[in-house]
Amino acid sequence: MEIRRAKHTDIEGLNKLLLQVLMVHHNGRPDLFKPNVKKYTDEEGKAILLDALKPLGEDYISLLKESFNGGWIDVYPNKGKATGAYCLGIYNTHPYVMLNTVDNLDSVFTLAHELGHAMHSYYSNKNLPYTQSHYPIFLAEIASTTNEVLLLKYFYKNATTKQEKLYFLDKYLSMFKSTLFRQTMFSKFEDFAHKNIENKISLNKDTLTAYYGELNKKYHGSAVKHCKEIEYEWLRIPHFYNSYYVFKYATGITSAIVLASNILSGKEGALEKYKEFLSSGGKDYPTEILKKAGVDLTENTAYEVAFGEMKWALDELKKLM
Repeated sequence: MEIRRAKHTDIEGLNKLLLQVLMVHHNGRPDLFKPNVKKYTDEEGKAILLDALKPLGEDYISLLKESFNGGWIDVYPNKGKATGAYCLGIYNTHPYVMLNTVDNLDSVFTLAHELGHAMHSYYSNKNLPYTQSHYPIFLAEIASTTNEVLLLKYFYKNATTKQEKLYFLDKYLSMFKSTLFRQTMFSKFEDFAHKNIENKISLNKDTLTAYYGELNKKYHGSAVKHCKEIEYEWLRIPHFYNSYYVFKYATGITSAIVLASNILSGKEGALEKYKEFLSSGGKDYPTEILKKAGVDLTENTAYEVAFGEMKWALDELKKLM
């Protein structure tokens, strides 16, 4: 299934596109938001993943099976176990993945995500000396998100009911809204705060709160009803207390969609380039590693692919509704 590409990218057009997404989210049919309550056991989730990630090649699937059977993964919640999910890559041994699986759809996506990290670490550790094996934070969420995109496209392609199709389209559009647009808004806020400090302009709660409120109105537009309380949301965003991190979510999902697009469409050399990306660790500048994989974030094309996919999902949603 090829991921669609947009022909043009412009700020006005993107704002209109986001407005359409938000209008659907806030004024659309309420049954769109019924949760996917279908249960997926750990074994069922693994079987789905082996099928969904077949486009990544036989050696990748073989490694997935090894991770399932070789003690890489701590699956279920346990007394004294930390919450959430995490992957720890260790040189000279296989990665370790911590999950807290509860046998639902989100657990399947979490498994796909964390194994993306694991495979990135595995390939880089296997092919590079220790000093070059650790991939930088700029690249850290790309392999994990690529797995999620491939899994979501697989679920949508194999959905058997209208409600399932609506659910996965909404999930996809939510990824764009929360990861691409929202994280870019976060980055704008972060940039404002740091530049004020660099220019010796005093910051206080009122200044930051007012600016955050303005950004929310600008980025979400007239599709939502704005409340005063949203202005204080910045206080609870932990990433704002670490300099310049959030924009990497937006570049990460953009890169992942391009990589998934190239692989699913059967583009010549795409899979080989992706494996090279997984094996590149931190041996070069991040943007150069991505260019070799087929993603040039310094040009418009990558963003056109991402927003073209967003437009495709929105058009499909409109048809079904």
